[in-house]
Amino acid sequence: MTVNSNILYIDYGQVDYSPAIIDYDFLNKRPRGGSCRIDFFSHGMISSSLEGISFDNKVYLKKDNIFFEKGIFLLDFSQILNSPEIFIEMVENLKFTKIYMENSKHYDIMPLVEKLKNIDVILMNFGYDESEQ
Repeated sequence: MTVNSNILYIDYGQVDYSPAIIDYDFLNKRPRGGSCRIDFFSHGMISSSLEGISFDNKVYLKKDNIFFEKGIFLLDFSQILNSPEIFIEMVENLKFTKIYMENSKHYDIMPLVEKLKNIDVILMNFGYDESEQ
């Protein structure tokens, strides 16, 4: 596992970072963190797309105008911290050497990221915060 020292700042607009892994509150079935920002700027597209759908612990969503041209993987970061095998198995099955992952303000994902082998992890912050510079 390699964590890139540069953090990508995703503010608004289309990007082609893939695969992108974003936090979503599966328990309450609502956006949290980066998915909240994406949902806001896409006029509720994430919320409306998942409404009435049952899912366990991960969802792949590809829609026009949700920032990520190639889609996003939604995972509940609180769940994957308690059951890291959900995340690790998914990432290993993707067979990518680089992933993009939300740098959550709510959950410390670094212990989880450190368990990945031979994968470059690029962290993403949503919005721009001058205090982080």
